[in-house]
This record gives sequence, C-alpha cells and structure tokens, in this order.
Amino acid sequence: MKVNVFDILDKGKTLAFKGDEPFIREIIARLTADDPDPARAAKNAHLTAKVVLTREGKTVFLEGEAAAAFSAPCARCLKPVETHLAPSFFVTLFPDKDDSGGEEVQLKNSELDENTYIGEEVDVGLVLNEQILLERPYLILCSEDCKGLCGSCGANRNEQPKADVGRGWGSGGEAPGNQVCDCTAVPASLAFQALKDVKIDLKKE
Repeated sequence: MKVNVFDILDKGKTLAFKGDEPFIREIIARLTADDPDPARAAKNAHLTAKVVLTREGKTVFLEGEAAAAFSAPCARCLKPVETHLAPSFFVTLFPDKDDSGGEEVQLKNSELDENTYIGEEVDVGLVLNEQILLERPYLILCSEDCKGLCGSCGANRNEQPKADVGRGWGSGGEAPGNQVCDCTAVPASLAFQALKDVKIDLKKE
C-alpha cells in the first residue's frame, strides 16, 4: 500500500485499515505461517491498523498503531496459544540516496540504519509489515514453565498421567501431543542410537 509523498499535505494524511485489505491479509499470513493449519489460522486471525503521515520537505514521518489477534502453536508443546499484539510506532523516512539515476553514492555509517523510500512513494504496507512482525515473539509459549512434549512418545508432558494409560501412547491410541505420558526417562535422539555401541580407540600406534 503506497502513498505519494506529495499527497501528504500540511494537515497530514490519516489511513485506517480494517483487516480485509490484501496487504493486511499478507501480514496475517506471515504471523500464522508456523501454525499446523496456516490457512485456517489466517482466516480466524484479526489485524487492524491506523497510521498518520506528515512530512517536512521530503522527510516523511509515519506514526501508527496496530492490534492483532491470532492463534499460534506453543514452541514447546504445540498447543494453540491465543496471541495478541498491540504495537505503536513512530518511523522517520528519508528519500533513498541510492535513487540517483545510476550514480554511485557513498553512504555515511549513520545513514546505513535509516528508513528510506524510493521515488515519490512511501510503502506504508512495508512499514506496517516490519513493525508488526518485529512485535511478534520469537518463541510463543503457553506458559513459561511449559514442559513440552515427551522425547520418547511425543505426549504433552504438561498433562498428568492417568491410571489407565500405560507407558507412551494412551490406551485410546491418541496422536502425539494429545495423550498423556508416564515415561520415566527420555531416550537419546534416535538419530544417534546407532552410535551408542561404537568404541573409539584413542591409543596411538
């Protein structure tokens, strides 16, 4: 979603997004990309945003806020976690000095981290995408003390073992992550099981 710099008048330009705009749906898709069913998660997610653009000469100021609600799997046990984001931000954008008709321009160190726009248009969608995704936690957890999945049977270790459930999968044949577990030990990764009997002779001939 792009705005021409010269359409930003003295009183500024206010934009509100309800969540059904194509570029907003693309941001939602990125927020829910790690869900087991990303299409369903994206359909049920919500994202609204409001931005105000002002400028001084060719320097553009973008102030905004957003509200997002979506479901994401816990990074440890994979249970769905209802997640809410409410970022607010203020971004200053300068004309891109590389946009100089093919001429090489040497940038100063202080200019390397500047937010810029190319030509006469500011990509509001790009700014929103960056600010909202930066707000999303790298790891989403159902709780700080989540025990995760059993490394042996795949059960959710946050659930209490039941008397009618033996080691590993429940008596009902539940899928991993949905049954309880009373495994007493977590074996080493199967990828390394073949190495358990390997003996290395460190003596030099």
